[in-house]
Amino acid sequence: MFDLRTAPQTDPTAVYRTRDGIYAADMLLTAIVHLDLFSWLAENPSSRETICRAFGTADRPTDVMLTLFAAMGLVEARQQVFSVTALATEHLVKTSPWFLGPYYESLKNRPVALDLLKVLRTGKPANWSSQQDGQDWHQAMETEAFAAQFTAAMDCRGVYLAQAVAKSVDLSGRDRLLDIAGGSGIYACSLVTHYPRLSATVFEKPPVDGIARRGSAAAAARTASTSRPGTCSPTRYRGRLTCTSTRTCCTTGTFRPCGGCWPPRSRPCRRVVSC
Repeated sequence: MFDLRTAPQTDPTAVYRTRDGIYAADMLLTAIVHLDLFSWLAENPSSRETICRAFGTADRPTDVMLTLFAAMGLVEARQQVFSVTALATEHLVKTSPWFLGPYYESLKNRPVALDLLKVLRTGKPANWSSQQDGQDWHQAMETEAFAAQFTAAMDCRGVYLAQAVAKSVDLSGRDRLLDIAGGSGIYACSLVTHYPRLSATVFEKPPVDGIARRGSAAAAARTASTSRPGTCSPTRYRGRLTCTSTRTCCTTGTFRPCGGCWPPRSRPCRRVVSC
């Protein structure tokens, strides 16, 4: 049985980052060619809300876009007002002699870029991998085959990264762990392996909850981890839980979500960890 405390001899971080950032280039392409965001922002430093109104984009994907560009050194925010950096001013503003817009123009019809433009404007998820005949991610995750494929992807990522979570928090005084939307349960199982006193419950919607029970992560910590079905709905949970979208929650007691999955005598969450 594989020990979830085992680390590889080499560091795969660069390989992870290549996969994790695979949509970043298309988001930049969309901003340059379809929105001309940087030219507008150069003349109109604005809050995120104003940017949304100006371009007709939804708040959440716009926040993701601006966060990406801040990490890339293309925009900066001061008192919640975004402006372009010197790098973007010279190369992404159309009045600059070094403007790179035409270099990106020939790629404007890339399927992922068009999907990102649609997501920005509607706030709704696109079809997975831009498949024209596919479903959006939320619908696809309700099918056994796709859920198994996606969960396996998260599992192979988490088997390495979950160790960093386990080592960054001290859970030696905790005894119960609730992993909300925990996928295969790899993070919960890694924490249980590192802290044998813990027992864990993975809260997932079907069919992922069944995949978590059968998966390799659950097998690695079978005696201390379980899976419960349910729908992680922020609207239904608001006001009842201290978190609704955090991936992992550690508690000395239990939560009492809608549907009665947990005992009625629930104690409040004492520790929340977001991964």
